[in-house]
Amino acid sequence: MTPAALIEQEMTAAQAVQQDGNHGKARVCARRAVDRATQVKTAPFTTNPVADARLLIAHLADIR
Repeated sequence: MTPAALIEQEMTAAQAVQQDGNHGKARVCARRAVDRATQVKTAPFTTNPVADARLLIAHLADIR
């Protein structure tokens, strides 16, 4: 399966379980989709979750 297909599969699953009221599982599927997307691009993420969070927060702050 292509990376795009795997991302879409996770997003479809997230939407389905969210509609069923399973918001926890929806978050898990959505996060997996984002993880797959970051693996496709040479994303600047590290193995340091705090540094990664700061990177994402800084990016989101810049686009507002």
